[in-house]
Amino acid sequence: MADGVSAAPHKLKSSFRTVGVNTLADLCATLEITGIERDWETLKTCLPQLEGALAKVTPYINTL
Repeated sequence: MADGVSAAPHKLKSSFRTVGVNTLADLCATLEITGIERDWETLKTCLPQLEGALAKVTPYINTL
């Protein structure tokens, strides 16, 4: 499970940076480290932040 928690954010991190969504890129960086370190408490904190940030950019993405 930890491998998936770190692998998925790693893939998304650079994509978010490329399009200038640094908040999501930063969260992905934190999630990547969280997965590697198996820091489940930080994961619990970051997931709601990730959901909130995604909710903010999704409407814009849908207009493209």
